Amino acid sequence: MGEKVIKVLDNYRTNPESHIPGGSVVETFNDKGLRLVYDKIKNPGAYIKRITKDVSIIKVYVDGELKFER
Repeated sequence: MGEKVIKVLDNYRTNPESHIPGGSVVETFNDKGLRLVYDKIKNPGAYIKRITKDVSIIKVYVDGELKFER
């Protein structure tokens, strides 16, 4: 089974700052082969800290650079 890529649209974003242009692109990879791409992330460190509480997240890239790997 191949990797599935989803670019998360603004209407699914909960942080109001995620609707403002600028910031980083964060890509999360889970253990089921799903890649979620979020743009306009203003505080990637805080985002990584929160998202990696989910044990299914195995890798996180910020602007193409690997920042977390389980």
